[in-house]
Amino acid sequence: LQPGLLYPPHLLYVLLPTDLSMAASGFLHLMLIGITTLCFGLRAGLSPAAAWLAAALISLRGALPGHLGNPSMLESGAWLALGFLGVLDLVERRPLRGSALLALATGMSLLAGFPQFSLYAAYAWGFLLLSLLVGRRRPPRRAVLAVVALVGAVGLGAILAAVALLPALELTSVGARERGTLPLRLMLGLGAIGFEK
Repeated sequence: LQPGLLYPPHLLYVLLPTDLSMAASGFLHLMLIGITTLCFGLRAGLSPAAAWLAAALISLRGALPGHLGNPSMLESGAWLALGFLGVLDLVERRPLRGSALLALATGMSLLAGFPQFSLYAAYAWGFLLLSLLVGRRRPPRRAVLAVVALVGAVGLGAILAAVALLPALELTSVGARERGTLPLRLMLGLGAIGFEK
C-alpha cells in the first residue's frame, strides 16, 4: 500500500483495522469498476443484458478481481471505465464533463500507486477516442478538439497526482538502476529465439 499513500480512499485505513480496510477497499473498487462499466456499456449502445454481463465479468472474473491481494493495481485499474465515460462525453459534445471525468480517473489511478496500469488506461482511452471519432465520422476540427481535450484532461489528472509522482520521480534518480532503456541482452538474459547474434 506504500505507493498509494496519498490515495484518498486509503482513509479507510485510518478508520478501520487493516484487514477490514483491505476487504472494504477491494469490494468498493470492484463495485466502482462494475458500475462504471455498466454505465459505459449502456451509453455505448449495448443492450441492458450485455451491459450487465460486461459489468459482472469485469468485476467478478479476470485480471482485476485477481488483484485483490495487490491493492495498488486493483485500485489503479478501477478507474478505467470512468475514463471511458469521459471519452464518450468528449465525442458526444460534452467536453467539460468528459474532461473532468478523464482528469479525475487519471489522477485517482495515478494516486493509487500503480502507474503502469494508469499508462495502459491512457492508451485505452486514446484508442477508444480515435475509434469513436473514425466510426462516427466526426469532422476533422471536432476530432482535433476531442484529442486536445483528452490530452489536456490526462495532463491535468497527472498534475493532480503530482504530489505523489514527483517524489517517485526523484526516488528513481537515486535507485539502483538508472532510468532509461535496458539493453536487449539484459532484458532477455536467458536468451530468446530470434534475438541471438
